[in-house]
Amino acid sequence: LSCLIILFAEGGGSWYVALVVSLCEMNDAWQWLCGRLFGRTHLVPHLSPKKTLEGYVGGLLLTTLCACVSGERWYFGAMVSVVGSLGDLAMSTHKRMKGLKNTGTILSGHGGFLDRLDSLLFCAPASLLFFRVLGMRCSYLQGFGHLESLRPILRH
Repeated sequence: LSCLIILFAEGGGSWYVALVVSLCEMNDAWQWLCGRLFGRTHLVPHLSPKKTLEGYVGGLLLTTLCACVSGERWYFGAMVSVVGSLGDLAMSTHKRMKGLKNTGTILSGHGGFLDRLDSLLFCAPASLLFFRVLGMRCSYLQGFGHLESLRPILRH
């Protein structure tokens, strides 16, 4: 999660950190919702029996759409969805290896506190790498018109 601090310090400010965190959490929510509504095909039943292919695809499409609506590139939203899903599956693998149902009691109905962060543990470093490797900055710095009015509020 320290990658979020680096992203903040490198010029993205609170807008970029909020974008990464919100896209990552939205992806989890979209996958859950689409899986509940349309889920038939189990994705990886031995690791996470409730995750479905339909939930994964729905999360991918809707997170990509949310990234576009926020002014970000579509492939950034797709990357957040794919990497976030890997983080979620990695935590599910860890829980299965340890014989745990939840990773704590604070948010036990949600699989524990760490389950709320599992996707972000993968998304934060991937986002930093994504923008460093591609030599890009987030759209906040590029001054997309519909976000321009938020610039003074979200600067820091």
